[in-house]
Amino acid sequence: MEKYIKIDKLIRNARSGLIVFLVALPLCLGIALASGAPLMSGLIAGIIGGLVVGSISNSKVSVSGPAAGLSIIVFQGINDIGSFQNVGYAIVLSGLFQISLGLIKSGRITDYLPLSVIEGMMSSIGILLIIKQVPYIFGENSYHDIYDAITMHKKHIFHSGAIFLGGLSIILYITFRYFNLERYKAFHIIPFPLLLVAGTSIIALYLRTTPMSLSDSDFVHIKDFVNNYNLFQNLNWQGLALLVQPGTIKLAFIIAIVASIESLLSIEAADKLDPEKSTTNKDRELVAQGIGNIASGFLGGLPITSVVVRSSVNVQSGANSRASAIIHGFYILIAILFMTQLIDLIPLATLATILIFTGYNLAHPQLIKKIYHHGISQFVPFIITIISVLATDLLKGVLIGFISTIFFTLKDHYYVQNKQLNKLNHDNSTIEIKFGSHLTFLLKKQIKSQIHAIPNNSICTLNFGQTIHIDHEIKEIFKDFIRDAIHKNISLVIDDRKNLLEGSSND
Repeated sequence: MEKYIKIDKLIRNARSGLIVFLVALPLCLGIALASGAPLMSGLIAGIIGGLVVGSISNSKVSVSGPAAGLSIIVFQGINDIGSFQNVGYAIVLSGLFQISLGLIKSGRITDYLPLSVIEGMMSSIGILLIIKQVPYIFGENSYHDIYDAITMHKKHIFHSGAIFLGGLSIILYITFRYFNLERYKAFHIIPFPLLLVAGTSIIALYLRTTPMSLSDSDFVHIKDFVNNYNLFQNLNWQGLALLVQPGTIKLAFIIAIVASIESLLSIEAADKLDPEKSTTNKDRELVAQGIGNIASGFLGGLPITSVVVRSSVNVQSGANSRASAIIHGFYILIAILFMTQLIDLIPLATLATILIFTGYNLAHPQLIKKIYHHGISQFVPFIITIISVLATDLLKGVLIGFISTIFFTLKDHYYVQNKQLNKLNHDNSTIEIKFGSHLTFLLKKQIKSQIHAIPNNSICTLNFGQTIHIDHEIKEIFKDFIRDAIHKNISLVIDDRKNLLEGSSND
């Protein structure tokens, strides 16, 4: 009986792995396209995410691979340090950083990051992702930076075939979303992006007999890459000097931090989706992702994270063990070995459409609306992060967003505590001052003003019943006031049951 249960479990996870593979294949290619990297690099990352990370992680349902959130970083990295091969060294180094984070037990890092900044970072990546795909819809495949993507100022002729396929893909995608067709079980078995890729590939074949025929550069090209692949050309001893270059270290740090944040957030989501409600060891997950990135960078692949979309598809398909993630990696490997001719029929305009809607999901208007309803202290840092990332780069933009969050946190803290501080009860010569939960240096001026305004010959109660913490310099203000109260004939009653003033006596 136990033998049959194991076979049934294997068949179930093999089926789930197949469905995840069908979702992952176009995404792996599309994310490589968005990264400005060889399309094969996305498939290599998909294989490593399945075989390597899937084997080491203890998550039952999470699936790893190349992620849209890192495509902008890789794209900018290629421009900054010269080539995707050079970026490979940064990916390897980022893996070492991630392993270090796991070993020092940093798996809870996302608990300390403001959600507004994380959402702002992901939304800005989504906006850049959309901008970068526009040229592919028009058949322009040779830009080098974001400015080119926006202006498309190079000399070129818009390609009618690419425009037709891109426009058709967008219309079909909007129709799919508008009528919520994904609720039908058929699209759980054969994902819509795969149907879109297959359908437009067939149309592109037909267009070859018409004036709208696409050129070779408008299609995926991985067959030649596979035939000429050489492991030792990706990284070599001569290039190891790049590992200590400031540009490489900076890029590796950014990849490590963003990949870790994405992975940890995805793991949290995957654990919630898991029907068995398993809890993933986040420190081990960081180590698994780090090992995966070392392998991917060494083999010529993109950086890897745990991915929510693939993980949710995995759960919906009935996966209940790591086997499905590993099997999906095998399927990608088989596709590279035996299906390159079919993969090379995929139009880039279709992949660009898939990525446009991936970017739209990252910067969804509903997300913006939700954060707006959370209040100004959440919404403004969110917007500042987006603008800063678009105007500078990811690292600077996130730092600016983080600083703005600190400012609003201090502002809110000051407002709440100051509001509590001003609760005064006057009864002729009797005064009671109730203090808030945290008396910090931000309230130094207000506290001084309050206690110095207490008239001579009065009775005063200092009520610390709601107080949790008092800064040292605020304690000194109170101690000075307690000493001076004797000379002003102020009778003090101090409600300090928690002894926060460290031994001050009640008069």
